[in-house]
Amino acid sequence: MLYNTSREIAATVAERVQVAFEKAAADIDGRLLGAAVSTGMAFSSQGPFDLPAILLQADRALYRAKKDGRNRLAIATPEMMAATGQEPLPNKVVRIGRRSAAA
Repeated sequence: MLYNTSREIAATVAERVQVAFEKAAADIDGRLLGAAVSTGMAFSSQGPFDLPAILLQADRALYRAKKDGRNRLAIATPEMMAATGQEPLPNKVVRIGRRSAAA
């Protein structure tokens, strides 16, 4: 949960988590391991928000990220938000470092 954060900053935080996870998992007890983290995000920008609805949106985005491959970031789409009764946000692609995030 990030408070008062733009999509771009949130995507940067997600990328830092992904990179840190990859580095931490690279060598465990002398064994080289590969690891990946996919991330799903949802945003609320209008007054109080419904936490269960936001978490549902983020979860749906996470599963879309996993479906699209390793080390992905997906941002909840207007369709996902409409399914939970939230105001739709504009569709947007956020490019973060060597990864790209699709909304």
